[in-house]
This record gives sequence, C-alpha cells and structure tokens, in this order.
Amino acid sequence: MIVFFDTEFTDLLPADLGDPALISIGLVTQSGDKTFYAELADTWTKQQCSSFVTEAVLPHLEGGAAVMHLEEMRSRLQSWITSFDEPVILVSDNVVDWEWFYNLNLGTNNITGWQLFRPELAKPGQAKHEAMRAIEQYHQKHPWHHALHDAIGLQQAWFATRSSGWEPAWLRT
Repeated sequence: MIVFFDTEFTDLLPADLGDPALISIGLVTQSGDKTFYAELADTWTKQQCSSFVTEAVLPHLEGGAAVMHLEEMRSRLQSWITSFDEPVILVSDNVVDWEWFYNLNLGTNNITGWQLFRPELAKPGQAKHEAMRAIEQYHQKHPWHHALHDAIGLQQAWFATRSSGWEPAWLRT
C-alpha cells in the first residue's frame, strides 16, 4: 500500500530562529479512503516561523481536535500505520518530510520504505503535464501548505501520472 504524506515546518532550513520545528503532518492512503492529520501543540512557536510560514501555512491550521502534543501524535500515527494489514511505502515530495518521519521511530515493521515523488519531474512529458494539472486543480478548492491537502494533492498527481503511462521503477519490483 502506498501512503502519501506531507509536513509543514516553521522553516525548511536552520536560521536565526533555530532549527526547523514540525507544525503539522498529513497522510492519505493511495485509495484515499483513510487519512491522518495532526497539528503539534508543543514543538513550535509562532516566533520560530519564517515570514513565508506565517503568511502561507499558519492561516490554514484547523485547530480543535487536530491539535495534540508530539507524544500523542506519535502514538496515534503509530496506531494508524499499524492498522494496515499490508506493507506500507511512504511517498512524499521532499526528503525533509522523510527525514522527520524516520526520526519519529514509530517502531512499526510494516513500513517497508520511502520514495520521493516530484510531480514536476514526472516523465514522460505528458505525465508531467497531467500531474501538474491534477495537483493545481485539486488546490483550486483546497489550500496549499496544509499538510493533509498537500498530501492529497500529491496523491492526485500520482494518479494523473499513472493514467499517462508513467510507472516508477521501484513500483515494478
């Protein structure tokens, strides 16, 4: 099973404000029938956020039931991942997402790996075009820089590339 995911951070690179801190995480199964979304209450402060994050990410946070402490999120995410009866391949569009996820040390044995999928680099050319169109269409109704919506947008781009005949080598093995 493929699970697409995305994260939002206070910034992508260490800066005067400190190391990047996780703000939110969103995951969606390949079929789209299961999602996970969490916003962290104890890993970041608004003062740590870059101006881009303050303007483009923070306004889209949901608050309410999505907000939890890191340990609660880790426990819930571990339960969510282990609820699948088949091996899970995680797919994201940025290595920073994977590095953070890997460092969670969820202790699950059904995650069999991670793959990078950048829709703008999909080949052949028609697959790239279809991927970018799908992700842009999705984000016409759903905000960019919201971890769950970005994960679903990635999933939509994935299906568009697949319908254009693109198949990654790792999927064939």
